[in-house]
Amino acid sequence: MKTFRYLIGAIFMLGASLTHGQDLAVLDAKPILQEQQGGNFLFDTYYTGSVTGKYGQVVEGLSFRFDMAGNRLEIQHNDSLFVTGDAVTGFTLPTGTALYYFERGFPSAQGATAKTFYQVLYDGNLRLLKHFVVPIKDQEEAGAGQLFILKDGKMHPVSLSNKESFLKVLADERNKMNYIIKESQFDFDQEEDLAILLQEYDAYKAGRGGN
Repeated sequence: MKTFRYLIGAIFMLGASLTHGQDLAVLDAKPILQEQQGGNFLFDTYYTGSVTGKYGQVVEGLSFRFDMAGNRLEIQHNDSLFVTGDAVTGFTLPTGTALYYFERGFPSAQGATAKTFYQVLYDGNLRLLKHFVVPIKDQEEAGAGQLFILKDGKMHPVSLSNKESFLKVLADERNKMNYIIKESQFDFDQEEDLAILLQEYDAYKAGRGGN
């Protein structure tokens, strides 16, 4: 059975936990005016998760949703709404059926900047990232969104439907990757397959001393 490690350590984001009396300042959050409300949200529902702010400090137990258009979080706090600023560097969003971890600070790619949040699907020497622009409820399939492999400081756009797009990124170990794909019977109908392949690539490179 295929297994997928969703960033066991990284997902919980290291840092000091804060009280809600401190959290809004740490997250550079500001009140939303009535005329400013609205956005293009990944989920319409507010979920309780944790957010990393200034100096790596983590605020837990916040009720929020991700506004993709504004590239920010909308937080429910004491019967009021707030939006976060540039201080936020990452967040975890558990929905009850899946756990989403987002980060920013990656190289610019296809119109996105270092401030753009990406879902982190695999976190190793390589990283598998996903840029959402369409709400989950409007996606025709669960895998909608642009995938990138971050390798050697460069963002490489890849597609599950185009095996060559990611084998090209792994070209230095193409033969080994093709062997793993065949033995594991990957059909790349889900992101998990590609995440496992990248994990195998990292493990193989580490076993060879990175060469």
